[in-house]
Amino acid sequence: MANTRAPTAHGTPFERSAFSGRSPHCGTCSAKQSQPPHFPGYDYATFYISDLGAPSIGEFQGRMLHSILPAVMNAGFIGSGVLFYFGMLLFVPLLENTGAAAVLLIFGMLHAAGIAFVGLVNGSPENEKLGLLAIHGLRAISAIVAGNLAAITSRFTLAELRPPAWYRGADPILGLCSALLLVLHAGLPDGTWERGSVYTFMVWELLTGLTLTFLFSSHTSQLSRH
Repeated sequence: MANTRAPTAHGTPFERSAFSGRSPHCGTCSAKQSQPPHFPGYDYATFYISDLGAPSIGEFQGRMLHSILPAVMNAGFIGSGVLFYFGMLLFVPLLENTGAAAVLLIFGMLHAAGIAFVGLVNGSPENEKLGLLAIHGLRAISAIVAGNLAAITSRFTLAELRPPAWYRGADPILGLCSALLLVLHAGLPDGTWERGSVYTFMVWELLTGLTLTFLFSSHTSQLSRH
């Protein structure tokens, strides 16, 4: 394998808000403008997302780490996992299909734990020396794979709630394919495949939240009429 580092996961809202504030792929922007201001030299195509949470400054596995606010990114990973965990605990008991709900809960818990551990155990050279980088990589894999599997499972569990026609979400199958290509280091740089595997379940999370809010509002409105 060209790169011995395991893939990392999720946290992209913090890439673009706390670290960037603008689209990293603006065709009219210069290379300097497309870099997060708090990480000089960061390349969205080749760097891992969790490189933004590495506190070290210097070269590591061919990438020049220089995140000035790593605690912000790691807090985003941990917060994402915690919020997802409590969201699952509130949502799953409402489902009538207990079998599908149980599967969704398992994938959801694996994703939540994985993304939180990515923030707790960052991908730094210091953690590599301590032998902790494997934990970082394995938890990242579980966050990515379980997140996309949760997205697939939700299509069956949400069917009973009759979601609106506009609820589709990003295709989680594409996310799983990107994850496989990331592990194989095939074709495009790792950062590209990682984002392809992460953005799918991020879009799913967003659309699922909007869908549940829409369904809850509609249900509340119907009750108020009776």
